[in-house]
Amino acid sequence: MTWAQCTFAYCFLVFIPTMGAITARRYRKEGKSRFSGFVAGTFLGGITFIGCCLLAKVSFPRYPAEPLSEWIANAFTLPMPAACLLLAWRSPKIDVENGGISRRAALMIGVLYIGCVGLGLRATMWEFRTALPWSAREVHEYSWSSSIPADHTYWLKARITRPEFDAYITKWDLTLYSRTPPSSAVSPGQTDTNINRDDWRGPNWNTHDPMLRKSELSWWDPSPDLSETYFKAYRTGALQAKYEGGYLYFRSWDH
Repeated sequence: MTWAQCTFAYCFLVFIPTMGAITARRYRKEGKSRFSGFVAGTFLGGITFIGCCLLAKVSFPRYPAEPLSEWIANAFTLPMPAACLLLAWRSPKIDVENGGISRRAALMIGVLYIGCVGLGLRATMWEFRTALPWSAREVHEYSWSSSIPADHTYWLKARITRPEFDAYITKWDLTLYSRTPPSSAVSPGQTDTNINRDDWRGPNWNTHDPMLRKSELSWWDPSPDLSETYFKAYRTGALQAKYEGGYLYFRSWDH
């Protein structure tokens, strides 16, 4: 799922019940059933959500197959907090002298929306990226994946310190690469003892991969040297990392 798709999902989970709660409070103030108010609010929320989805689909029918700025895609969720603000503005105020929408309600709705956008972004970030220390700078990443979740190729480059690199490879249980193919016993850089020797592929920092011709990977520039490469192999893929020129270079693949 893309960032915007995740934001849509979080908005659905957060704002529809929030609109139900706002309408339930309004009904209670008017002496009506709170349950009826909640149902009416969630119905309005559902209609608003469907409208957001239809507007996004009509505007960009081939998204996400065709690239689109995720900021633009996320903008189609704005009617959800806007509808919440409208309902809060129409609800009876605790202080009758306070005209318009209460600042507290506006602040809470704003925080909820920012939280939805933030959680949507967090949900789409690769775990390899989120495992970086907060002090990491000049972070670049690129990934490709198929419809099969495990089938992917991922590149990451970041400026970190050597101690931070050591902690990073420890997290992923990477060990210094051994050129010896796997045997029946576990060897450095190997985690799956059922890997067939004929299927085994060692690490490769080849910059001539056809995928690396993409402009998005112009920053990928490790040397081909394997002497300081840390590696972990699986039956269908591997993880590899190295520290060079003050940068972490990391690659994961599974095919």
